Amino acid sequence: MMVVKRDTQTWAESNFALFPELVRAGDVVVINNTRVFPARLVGQRDPSGGRVEVLLLREIETSVWEALVRPAHRLNNGAQVRFGASSLHAEVVTSLPGGVRQLKFDGAKTIGQLAG
Repeated sequence: MMVVKRDTQTWAESNFALFPELVRAGDVVVINNTRVFPARLVGQRDPSGGRVEVLLLREIETSVWEALVRPAHRLNNGAQVRFGASSLHAEVVTSLPGGVRQLKFDGAKTIGQLAG
């Protein structure tokens, strides 16, 4: 749980069990009930087999995703990544700053099936 203190302009993480002690009359409580897409994928670079972590950020168009990847310096345009024993694989189509890449996915499983 995140607690924001407007008077000191600070915030801190806290345990939800302390919630009743933290709330005072006049406080605003914001509840975030958004569903989060399970977007972390682990794969291997083709053909080397090096481990790759992919955090999907947003779908740009059908089968093309903007993603934060690690290690980014090893994944430049044209790099290939495969995911587990499935037929799902991706190609880096655009390299952006900060470890962000645009990946074009192809394979029998959808991204939702693999991540979920």
